[in-house]
Amino acid sequence: MSLARGHNFVLDPPAPTSPVPLHYQIREQISRAIADGRLVPGDFLPPEEDLAAQASVSRTTIRQALAALVHEGLIERKRGRGSWVVEPRIDQQLTELTGFVEDMLSHGLEPEARVISTEVVSADIIVAKELRLPEGSRAVRIERVRLADRRPILFDVSHLPLEIGQRVVNEDLRKRSIFEILEGDLGVALDEADYHIRAVAAQKPIATHLRVRPGTPLLMIERTTYSRDGVPVDFENLYYRADRMTFSLRLKRRGTSGESASTGSVGWVDIRRKP
Repeated sequence: MSLARGHNFVLDPPAPTSPVPLHYQIREQISRAIADGRLVPGDFLPPEEDLAAQASVSRTTIRQALAALVHEGLIERKRGRGSWVVEPRIDQQLTELTGFVEDMLSHGLEPEARVISTEVVSADIIVAKELRLPEGSRAVRIERVRLADRRPILFDVSHLPLEIGQRVVNEDLRKRSIFEILEGDLGVALDEADYHIRAVAAQKPIATHLRVRPGTPLLMIERTTYSRDGVPVDFENLYYRADRMTFSLRLKRRGTSGESASTGSVGWVDIRRKP
């Protein structure tokens, strides 16, 4: 972290007669400094007492401004360490079926994959159900860490039917995505996918690969992808760093005459996406 750079940042005193609250004016100053590159990820902000002196406001006002920036995901604060600028979250729109490579390229980021393991396993009850296989039948399991601009974002556990999976693992999964191989090499026309999204705590092996502490909150997506003829060809557990990714979607409300609003369970987002 670039302690010296961050401490060169200086607050201007807010306008005391403005109808805009003082803490909001300070928050805006810091937010603009992050947006225009005067403060970059890793830069520390000056200590609270220094910021308060620069702006001629109370430390309570500074704390309110910093709390708002933490809530927005722009900075992080730790007792004894201070406040620093964090990597911006990647906001992925859930509007169509895309893979990690396509998602990162759409944000101007360089995708990369590290293959952790590939193996033939017995399909447990969940994998068998999602891939429509007899329980205990053989499937291919692939574990990868997915990175954007060399920073780990996603731990990806994929299960594929045996015949498809054996052909997929023969390709260079460090450079090619499973979607690319399925569509380009195997001629599988991908059509749609079921998504189930929930929060989970990072277990130690995954936490290590994602460079977070065990127990850190992650966004986990269970995704089953289907071919155009309705056959499931890929079942994935996708563990995203919640501090680096958000997912957004827009939903329409059904008409009120004769139709009920859509329902769902708390803690889950369940959607089907088409390419």
